[in-house]
Amino acid sequence: LLLREKDPFTINEFLQAHINKLRYDKFETAVDSAFAGDNGNASWDMAKQHVINALRTWYQNSHSVSSAANAEDLSAILQAYWTLASKRYVDNACMAIDDRILGTLCPKLQEALFHHAHDNDKLDAFFVEDPAIVAKR
Repeated sequence: LLLREKDPFTINEFLQAHINKLRYDKFETAVDSAFAGDNGNASWDMAKQHVINALRTWYQNSHSVSSAANAEDLSAILQAYWTLASKRYVDNACMAIDDRILGTLCPKLQEALFHHAHDNDKLDAFFVEDPAIVAKR
């Protein structure tokens, strides 16, 4: 099991990719809310200024050195780590079950077949021909 654990199904790059996905999702939500909060401004310049201000506010809140920004970033990292850890647990549980079942079943099956192959009475009973086929031949 330890030899197979060296090559898990869930690789470490998943963590950074998931963190980036969570950050992108938050950015997408900020963009959507910036455009949704336009409130039907009459001019293009006012609408553009509203979106710029909304995104500037989001950027300052998300990327500043504040406890709220740090907590939001740590939340994304912990959520990604939890997802990675749960996937790793599933990988390990499947490998452990596989090792327990196939690790004990295969040798037992091989031993039974070995004893079966070296017993002439069992082999004769296994390879008996159907009398109808013998009569046709």
